[in-house]
Amino acid sequence: MNAPLFPFAEYWWFYPAFSAFVALLLAIDLGIFHRTSHAVGFREALIWTALWGGLALLFCLGLFWYVGSMFGPAASKQSAIEFLTGYIVEWSLSLDNMFVFVLIFGYFGVPDRFQHRILFYGILGALVFRTIFIALGSILLQYAWMVIAFGLFLCLTGAKMLVTPERPVSLDQSPILRFLRKCIPIASSGEEAEVAKRLWNAAFA
Repeated sequence: MNAPLFPFAEYWWFYPAFSAFVALLLAIDLGIFHRTSHAVGFREALIWTALWGGLALLFCLGLFWYVGSMFGPAASKQSAIEFLTGYIVEWSLSLDNMFVFVLIFGYFGVPDRFQHRILFYGILGALVFRTIFIALGSILLQYAWMVIAFGLFLCLTGAKMLVTPERPVSLDQSPILRFLRKCIPIASSGEEAEVAKRLWNAAFA
């Protein structure tokens, strides 16, 4: 087994520094460029997509150069390919999330100019929880029986999806949504959605 290129004991400083850099970029995005809530058009969305993708390519270039200077050209090429592969896979997998976002925004009647702010906090929460789950997974997957347990769970889930008849999804039946309705006012459609829009405008205008 090859030794890791960036052992945590030697590069522990890089992980909090990189996390702080990402947090800084997110703060700039929300606090400066999107400080005023507005509907994001196609042109603006395309520019931001190109900007974030360009930053990822710059990071990959820096990774390629640094690994090459420390471990040689073979390691630098492998590291760059692995990073680009992971980035492209994650980017493509995020496309199906967009359809879910559209359905949720339509269900709750979220005005266009507030959707970026809601998505921002949703992505921020996803980053936090994904970090927690990755840390827990790296610990649990050290045990062989846990890998088998997760594999069996995935097989059972796949078999259930195969034999269960397809049914329309109703968010009204969601346990989480029913719990939230008891704590905060939530609108779904029709007159309730119109009332919710007026409340949004009054609260965040």
